[in-house]
Amino acid sequence: MTTHESIEYVILCYFIIADLAYVVASLFAMLITAVSLIIMTNHVGPAQYSPIRIINDTIRKHQVSSNNVIGTIDLDKSMETPNSKRKTYISIAHAEWNTSSLLTWRNIVPSLKTVNTGMSKLSSVAKTTFLPVSTTTNMSKEFYVCVKYIGRIGNKLFQFASGYGIAASKGMKLVVGVNDKIYQIFQIKDNKNILISTYKHECDSAIFRREHQASAYDENVEDFKPNATYRVGRYLQSWKYFHNVSRELREILRFRSHIQTKADNIMENILRKYNTSRETVTLIAIHVRRGDMVNSGHGYLVATKEYFEKAIQFFSSYLSPVYVVCSNGLTWSKANMPKNYTVEFIYGNSPEEDLALMASCDHMISSVGSYSWWAGWFTNGTVTYYKWPIVEDSKRRIAYSSDYMDYFYPHWIGL
Repeated sequence: MTTHESIEYVILCYFIIADLAYVVASLFAMLITAVSLIIMTNHVGPAQYSPIRIINDTIRKHQVSSNNVIGTIDLDKSMETPNSKRKTYISIAHAEWNTSSLLTWRNIVPSLKTVNTGMSKLSSVAKTTFLPVSTTTNMSKEFYVCVKYIGRIGNKLFQFASGYGIAASKGMKLVVGVNDKIYQIFQIKDNKNILISTYKHECDSAIFRREHQASAYDENVEDFKPNATYRVGRYLQSWKYFHNVSRELREILRFRSHIQTKADNIMENILRKYNTSRETVTLIAIHVRRGDMVNSGHGYLVATKEYFEKAIQFFSSYLSPVYVVCSNGLTWSKANMPKNYTVEFIYGNSPEEDLALMASCDHMISSVGSYSWWAGWFTNGTVTYYKWPIVEDSKRRIAYSSDYMDYFYPHWIGL
């Protein structure tokens, strides 16, 4: 053997020994760290010191490219790394190593060179499983009910209430976003059937189930098992979706304090104006829907002057009735309300403030539309409604059941 060949042989041996020493040291470090973590878990106590928790916290601080990962190791939870579309599972508890790959030094060095995650040596080695044995872990996952809010307050209330009713019937949770209008109006909180979510990522992969009719009950919408996340909709305008949880909804749907305070102040001013109190009068809300429903061309009908006259006459036998009128057509309302009754016209408020005011009344004369429907629901008293809200031969008519009773409560009074 020449001098040159001897030198090459020595250098080659040096690299082989150095690589093997690095692997042995890394594995020893893993063993020491794992033992330390187990000791910490057993002796320190709190869950935040558990091995899996510590590793998960470490992973969240670093970007991990799954293109550089040879194999995976299972964990009880999964996460999608920032720069990868694939999910990577990491675990100490379920790691199994195929040490036969360590026998050939040529398999070691290329594997080590593929790791460039910015993590510690321990987590880097943990990501470099040379020929890992695949394992399966039973991962528990919670499933949810989601809705997509469309329309204005009345529509959103139907979607929320129906979504909640369906979720409760399945033992699931309805996802409510902090940016949802319904959350900003009402004091909705986490409970056994509600999850308050910042970004609603829980709904990203939801399976969509749509009703056959917008304003009628469709049993197929809630005909599913709680083994996946579902988005139900779109309008869900039927009391039958949530009648079993109506009492719960009345506790959940409490107006936020600034809205309720405004309504209370208006009510106090009305009582002060007539030098009376709640105990000596009956407050009857009247909602007059005009605006975009007048000559809409979509088959909608608005309540007539004759309807309001009959409804006011219906309540005339109640104790000292005071009628509180909210409308998006105040000019028409003032011109067509009966003159020989105590009527107070309200203006200058937001829709949610008017809704809170009507909800504070004892009874309700509703007109048409979902907003008017919910004003009646909130009073929880005697409610009248206009029996002909849609042109019979219009396309809009098919959205309702034949007798409208999927939409209107049977105990409400149609006039």
